[in-house]
Amino acid sequence: MKLVKINGNSTKPVYTDNWINAKEMHEKNPDSFEIPSKEELDNLKEGDLVKICNGCERFFVKVSKILSDGNMNGIVDNHLIFETEYGFRDSVQFHRDNIYTIYL
Repeated sequence: MKLVKINGNSTKPVYTDNWINAKEMHEKNPDSFEIPSKEELDNLKEGDLVKICNGCERFFVKVSKILSDGNMNGIVDNHLIFETEYGFRDSVQFHRDNIYTIYL
């Protein structure tokens, strides 16, 4: 896990982790592991709710910023069961390939 500085601002930490790549999981198990389509991912916008996984649990993140390189920033939107350095209402950065589900 590492902290990411956004625009050189380190006052509020943005966490990243070894997020599970949902796209790779789908490629290995296409019949039993569904993910959002490319079109759905392309239409993501700030404020949308997505689900990602840190390897221990899946959790909700509200997208707060979509970056041009496929990365996104978001706010953890539920309390986590397993202890991590980040939790409810913390900022995280992840890639669109890490998204398991989109909730509109």
